[in-house]
Amino acid sequence: MKVFLTTPIKYHYPSGKWMLLPVPEIQLKNIIDELSYGTKITEYMITDYNADIVILHDAIDSYKKASQLNEVAKVIHNLSKHDEDILCALMECEYHANIDKVKDIIKQLPTWELLGGIDSDDALGKLFAEANKHNSSITDYSDFGKYIRSQHTCIYTSMGCLIHKNFLECFRLLGQEDLV
Repeated sequence: MKVFLTTPIKYHYPSGKWMLLPVPEIQLKNIIDELSYGTKITEYMITDYNADIVILHDAIDSYKKASQLNEVAKVIHNLSKHDEDILCALMECEYHANIDKVKDIIKQLPTWELLGGIDSDDALGKLFAEANKHNSSITDYSDFGKYIRSQHTCIYTSMGCLIHKNFLECFRLLGQEDLV
């Protein structure tokens, strides 16, 4: 994530600094001190940004603290590609996400699984029916998928189907095949 920090007093002048997050806290403090131009100004704002995870663009608030963005950037930087995909899918479900909401969503990552390519009740039903060792008589995949979605937390996104890991764990305990 890249942000441009400037102070409100210098907003109308081309001054500020681009910063690639995450950075060590001391470096962040030094950049903010540098932006104060020797005054006691401690206010700054983010006037431009670029995030690799496009869905984060809506969550970046120009008046939030850069330290909060830095915390989130550190966590995102250390995510696996799969967890990053889950984050993007969860963010897609949030219409008015902000950085605080992103932090909450990141805490929830371990409770979700993403079934890539599953974008309909039919595809969801087929996946579970084919993995179901005890009942191979399921032929209406769409109804079966609709039943699974209505009984368990499943959300379709452009990334695939988000499903709560509790359901997947129950499915495995019943001796079914692993889906992911």
